[in-house]
Amino acid sequence: MLKPVNVDMPNGTTHRISALDGVRGYAAVVVLVWHAILGCDWDGLTKIISTPIQAVPHNLIWSKFWMTVFNGESAVVIFFLLSGCVLTQSAAKETERFGVVRSFVAFSVRRVLRVFPAVIVCVVACSALLGVEKYFGLYLGVLDVRAVVGNTLLLGTQIVGSTWTLQVEMAAVPFILVGGWALARYGYIGPLLFLFFSLVAYKLPMLALNYKLLSMYLFYLGIGALIPTELGAYSGRIADRIGAPVLILGFIFVRMFLPAALIGLLLQASFGYLFLCLLVYVKPTKLTTFLNTPVSQFLGKVSFGFYLWNVFFLLLIWGVRPVYNPPIFKDYAIEFGLIIGAILVLPSLAIAAFSERYVERPFIDMGRAVSDRIFGRAPIASQTQVTSSVAKIA
Repeated sequence: MLKPVNVDMPNGTTHRISALDGVRGYAAVVVLVWHAILGCDWDGLTKIISTPIQAVPHNLIWSKFWMTVFNGESAVVIFFLLSGCVLTQSAAKETERFGVVRSFVAFSVRRVLRVFPAVIVCVVACSALLGVEKYFGLYLGVLDVRAVVGNTLLLGTQIVGSTWTLQVEMAAVPFILVGGWALARYGYIGPLLFLFFSLVAYKLPMLALNYKLLSMYLFYLGIGALIPTELGAYSGRIADRIGAPVLILGFIFVRMFLPAALIGLLLQASFGYLFLCLLVYVKPTKLTTFLNTPVSQFLGKVSFGFYLWNVFFLLLIWGVRPVYNPPIFKDYAIEFGLIIGAILVLPSLAIAAFSERYVERPFIDMGRAVSDRIFGRAPIASQTQVTSSVAKIA
């Protein structure tokens, strides 16, 4: 019998699928490279992102290939699938044990304390950087109090554009909690209903709070919610027959040949879903070993901060683009993007590690303490709190 993602232990803690941390870490690196490449030729490259390769002009096929390999949109799909898996399963356990009301309050408090402190610090730092660039006449964009405050509260994304994914996940909290309740009450039927609802919301945004981005990405959370179920375990067996290489290549390249329509998005999400089921239930030796190496685990540990703080360093470069943007950047956008991305990895990792230790970790612990108080249970020591750290950056 295949085990679920997190298996209850006698002391109330859970097993950790640490390979998922590595997956998230590498996805965050892809986002950095993606933004670095786009920054070299935004107007030109954004035109071919959603265009099937067979419709791309011959002189842009090479660019299309590399934009597919380092597709930040594909990395975001992984983020949402992981969030759907871990957060829905966590919500299911809590609603089953403590009821809907207390679970909703505790879950929401943990999400707020997990997300907002790091976002606020990053947005303020990026705003200060842009302010300096604007003072010297290097940055010509809009920078005002409304934009800064709006971004810190995730009501806008004008300063740190990548925070839109966090905006979506915070807006999805009520849906995740309902999905978790349905999982606890009805088993895999609950996530299936969640997925069906999210697909309807894709066509009817009013079902997703009239928030267009939430309606567009909610179904990824619904697909991820199927992973910690009997259906996910069965899918793991299917994934084992297909094999990790086919699933990885399929996930990366399937959208290269299809238009950005729902069918293409679902097909890519299916490859990602099967790949994660493979990691959770089958744990292929070589792949799991790689994702559990110190480098992979470190990337996973700091991936939330890395996802945020790489923008700070990109702004050092692209903040002055309206003033200084040599044509060679556009002519060799892929090459320069890869070089810039490689250069920015180390400083982004350094500040992300600092953020994880001194900004994120204290508030994560605070969220757990508040949650324990709401549930009326004794705090669990941090070294035994081994729920997958994917949850902390989902």
